[in-house]
Amino acid sequence: MKIVQICGYYPPHLGGIEHCVKNMTVELVARGHEVTVLTSDIGNPKAGMVEGAHGRLQERYLRAVEFAHTPFIPSLPLALFKIPRDHVQHIHLSHVYSEVCTFFVAKLRRLPYVAHFHMDVDVSGRFGFLFKIYKKTLLGPVIRRASTVIALSDEQRQLVIDRYHAKPEHVVVIPNGVASPFFSGRTRTFSQPIKLLYVGRFALQKNLPRLINAMPLLTVPVELHLVGDGEKRPEVEVLTKDLELKNVTLHGKLGGQELVDAYHSGDVFVIPSDREGMPLALVEASAAGLPIVASDVQGLREFVGANGVLVHNPSPETFAQTLNELLRDPSKLQHMSAASREWAEQYAWSELIKRIETVYKQVGDRR
Repeated sequence: MKIVQICGYYPPHLGGIEHCVKNMTVELVARGHEVTVLTSDIGNPKAGMVEGAHGRLQERYLRAVEFAHTPFIPSLPLALFKIPRDHVQHIHLSHVYSEVCTFFVAKLRRLPYVAHFHMDVDVSGRFGFLFKIYKKTLLGPVIRRASTVIALSDEQRQLVIDRYHAKPEHVVVIPNGVASPFFSGRTRTFSQPIKLLYVGRFALQKNLPRLINAMPLLTVPVELHLVGDGEKRPEVEVLTKDLELKNVTLHGKLGGQELVDAYHSGDVFVIPSDREGMPLALVEASAAGLPIVASDVQGLREFVGANGVLVHNPSPETFAQTLNELLRDPSKLQHMSAASREWAEQYAWSELIKRIETVYKQVGDRR
């Protein structure tokens, strides 16, 4: 098949959605499909077209400007108009501009598209009121016009149906997947100091200050390793300095084998977020055999069971209490580690990509 992935950001830009799109694209190309990615050049110094594997992959980084955490891509409407009619369009819902462009161009051309609902993004920032208006007016039509909506969990599927009034028969559940290099068969011993690991954006919804403020309250020797970058990094650096934390290391953005090694060298994966979709980092950490400690919030509670523990009423105090109890029990950590690896096996991209192919075929049939 011939497929177009449309997303506001894409690697080397940092983020779970970006890497989800990248992993999906790699798997589709490996299975013989032709894939074009339309994205912004934000985070990539080179705009234009980059040829990929055997000519079956085209990653087009279109020139863009960023405003209110949103990439505005002037040439995107024209690029969408030029897409041949036999291509399946797959829009990843995360940024207003690319969603609106896809919606109106597809409507004018009377073409179907697949909408990928990664999470119900919260309103934030000084221009958050504009996004709130968008969610109340245009996001619903964008979702309802999609031939198929992909949600990451049953809870998200119900949210899309209830809040945005999508037809139940048009919403399918396909979770995020994990690439094979992240899987590890190593048995962990959990010797002190325990290495706590966070991987992800330094963004408002991730609430890293919650985790940083929990560190002085821990009574078990630990090291905290933070992998990632983002607009909240200066706040994290200042808070770490103010609390005089010597056991916190900021590694910055990692990718490829360096990222795999970070997972494999960690002991426990920690997610202090206020809200999530289905974080790719959670699946990657589970594949590496890391027990999960996560906020009991939407987008996390659906995926944490025997593989970890949820922190109810998340705060620095409740995170510290949960970690203090868990880290003193190596046998429980080993049980969670084994459960994490077993749980992650169902999310191997090699299997999930077949379900996405089925969605694409159904869209082609409807066309």
